[in-house]
Amino acid sequence: MLGVKAMEMMDVKAAISLFKHYVFSLEAKQALLQKVREQAKRDPKLAEHAKTQTESLQTSLRNYLVFSIMFSEQFAKRTGHLLLDPGFGELMAAQDRFVKKTNEVSKFLDTIEKEESAPKPTSATSSDQADGEKPTCH
Repeated sequence: MLGVKAMEMMDVKAAISLFKHYVFSLEAKQALLQKVREQAKRDPKLAEHAKTQTESLQTSLRNYLVFSIMFSEQFAKRTGHLLLDPGFGELMAAQDRFVKKTNEVSKFLDTIEKEESAPKPTSATSSDQADGEKPTCH
């Protein structure tokens, strides 16, 4: 696995490639999930697919964050070596894009979780409010 090689040897080019790949993957999965969720609003049959896509994005995000943690640990052990590497600037830029994307995806997933956990109005409550009546507590 390329991730293990990048960690063991602290191969700067491999780490850059992985960060770029992970950003691209997160972008693609997030865009797909957004489209599926929009379509699921019109077609309830897609709701289960949207749930599966959400879980897939959550799993990818967790796995990529594990890589980032492992990378940071190895980076701390080999700081001197990496600072002298000609690809150091590109590596830091790739890692920065990765961190920004993971933060964005995390916020996106939090929004989904809040939307899904919000209570849905019932049809009786909706029709009462549409008639201008206030819901009453018994």
